[in-house]
Amino acid sequence: MAWVKAAVTFIASIWGTIKAVMAVAYVIYLWTQYKKAQRSPTYGFDIQTQCSNELPIPVVYGRVKAAGNIVWQEMSEDKSTIYAFVAFSEGEIERFEDVRANDILISDLPGSSYTEYLGTPTQTLDSRCWQYWVPEVGHEYIYYTGSGTKNVEWIVDVPAHYEG
Repeated sequence: MAWVKAAVTFIASIWGTIKAVMAVAYVIYLWTQYKKAQRSPTYGFDIQTQCSNELPIPVVYGRVKAAGNIVWQEMSEDKSTIYAFVAFSEGEIERFEDVRANDILISDLPGSSYTEYLGTPTQTLDSRCWQYWVPEVGHEYIYYTGSGTKNVEWIVDVPAHYEG
């Protein structure tokens, strides 16, 4: 009978260890989910422009500050100018405002500009994107042209406020 008591004690200690390991794993899982939510391109304080074909396309209601998704980007041969298409959402919006490149207003960057497309049903295709990317009707995006400086490098962060 002593061996039965020892076996039960052994199994109980293993079960207790398994529960402790599962509790620690769950805490680690919750922490990683919290960190992922903080890196969201739409939510949080430290938003960043993404470059992924796996992001869902958001629909905007109201005024939003969001970082777009770079769908195409290229640098000129002399490495002095950046060209990029940055997609933001689906559905018509009223306007873009406070558009920045690496946290600097684009209007404050010499040689930098952007063309906005508000996702209207009559929106025409930007002549510069037909060979790189073809947006669907109703998608808002920005075509960005920027001078390559120490402030704006190859990977451009282009957040904007926009209203849908």
